[in-house]
Amino acid sequence: MADDPVNTPIQHCGSPPPALDGLTPAQRAVHDDFLAAFDGLKQNLVRTVFYLRAVIDGKIHNLLGYSRITDYAKHYAGLSPRQTQELLVLGKRLSDLPLIAAALERGDLSWSQAREIVRQANREDQQQWVDVARSVSRRELRERIRRGSPEPPPMSTTPQLPTPPRQLLPGSQGSQAPGCSPASAAPLSHDAGDALLPRPKHARAAPPTRRLAAPATLSRPIDNEQHLRIKMTAEQYAVWESLLENLRRQNPGLTPVQAMLDNLSAAYAAPQNSGTRSPYLVVLLVCPECGKARIPTSRGEAEAGSSLLAAAHCDAVIENPDGTRRQVITPRLRRLALRRSRYACEAGNCRHTRFLEIHHRVPVVGGGRTELDNLIVLCSRCHRLLHERETDLQGRRRRIEDIARDWSRITENQHEE
Repeated sequence: MADDPVNTPIQHCGSPPPALDGLTPAQRAVHDDFLAAFDGLKQNLVRTVFYLRAVIDGKIHNLLGYSRITDYAKHYAGLSPRQTQELLVLGKRLSDLPLIAAALERGDLSWSQAREIVRQANREDQQQWVDVARSVSRRELRERIRRGSPEPPPMSTTPQLPTPPRQLLPGSQGSQAPGCSPASAAPLSHDAGDALLPRPKHARAAPPTRRLAAPATLSRPIDNEQHLRIKMTAEQYAVWESLLENLRRQNPGLTPVQAMLDNLSAAYAAPQNSGTRSPYLVVLLVCPECGKARIPTSRGEAEAGSSLLAAAHCDAVIENPDGTRRQVITPRLRRLALRRSRYACEAGNCRHTRFLEIHHRVPVVGGGRTELDNLIVLCSRCHRLLHERETDLQGRRRRIEDIARDWSRITENQHEE
């Protein structure tokens, strides 16, 4: 199957980007527009193709030191040569097929569907191809493209056999053997050709010929197996792995998918257990020197955001270098805080009852104590949002302090002059 640039992660080359000083403002704008469109490729596929062709028309890739557009696209967008060529072919065809381009821009067509139907579509039947691509399976779509028509194949009918002449038994007169009464005559069977043939003494009657009815056409048949793509942050992926591992241990006889579905159904139908331990564990590796943290996953390590690290300091299990562990919130304090909140998030009108965490009203680093009066129960989402706002406010406060410091220096210099 051909590469799909829509679902390909961006991988910039290791070499430093060429200087952009040689571009005019208009050329620089085209270059920047292509990069911005590619960052949102799923929503801006048509714009991405348009700006890629504009880069070629303006020879912007040559001005940046690339002799081939494929090298330019690989460096700035991580596209393979094949993906770049497919985008260019699609863009060339879309300029003549405005209805397909509009459907692609609205999200009515996927990249794969558009790539398939532009091979056969023309200005007259392009809307038919759009409707077909949205209503049939990929296999059926490719079959119609192979036949070169968006119309379904004609229904096959059972051919009508010619009626052979009436055949009589050897030595018979008319329809009855000589010396036999009508009641004792050999029974006759009628087949699809309406021919009269003898039935052997112990033979079974031939089954009647049945005409096959035309199969009913499904509105949109799908394959038995469906593949699901989910976009996650590094933190969400770590939670996903932890939950999946717990499900595998609790349900050794089930597939991971069935175990997840069963647990989701149970979580929806039943209230949360009043246990005091979190159902998942995200491991953060914190550097003792710089204070930065990373999240280990099966796909590598990812940097942990400051809001996640701040939330972890509120409610975490800390493992010391000697292997011993301690809980920031003791089980007793957790039970008291949860009971006081009635096992629900205390942020405004949230009231979520799952994935509850404990938050310090006054941070420990700011002199706050781990006491019940200084604790509040928040769901993981509200807890993270709260620390994100705190981080944003701290950044604004630092910027204001920097501006005030710079302003004081400017005024001091003016007074000295």
